[in-house]
Amino acid sequence: SIMDVRIYVVLVALCVTFVKCQDPEIVDEIWPEVQQIGRTGRLNCTVANKQTSVVMWQHVDTQEQISRDEDIEIQLNPMIGGLRKYEVRKRISGDRETYMLIIRRLGETDAGTYKCTIRITAVDLSQW
Repeated sequence: SIMDVRIYVVLVALCVTFVKCQDPEIVDEIWPEVQQIGRTGRLNCTVANKQTSVVMWQHVDTQEQISRDEDIEIQLNPMIGGLRKYEVRKRISGDRETYMLIIRRLGETDAGTYKCTIRITAVDLSQW
């Protein structure tokens, strides 16, 4: 029997009271993706006015930081058919940048909640 891997995404937009409207923000909903084991999952996070901020993907269930912008940070990122298991592709349209998290050859351990956050570089972490 074929098992389904369910990848649910929780969008977390961190707000600071003194943030102005031109500051970076996540602007589109991130829809849950359901894929079969062995397939490829794709999750999009679209940010407006990114400037020097950093877009990060995290697997909430495992507490693993997957990426910072297009750079993969997760320790285990094996080659699968000539491609890495994890990849982030960036697409730019005007002042919007979409960061697509790609997870190849989905396994049971890939199921869970994924979070996209913006690290606003001009704001101290204690202000989050």
